[in-house]
Amino acid sequence: MLKGPEGNEFEVTPLHPENLDKVKVGDVVVFTYSQAVAASVEKALASK
Repeated sequence: MLKGPEGNEFEVTPLHPENLDKVKVGDVVVFTYSQAVAASVEKALASK
């Protein structure tokens, strides 16, 4: 569990968990994450 500078908490799954052996509680770490969204666009039907 990571805690941000404003107290917000994040649960992360590291790509290389062995790197967590190099840090201790209170160390500042940087995690990069991304989110994806999928959308479909279709032409509307003509109204009568």
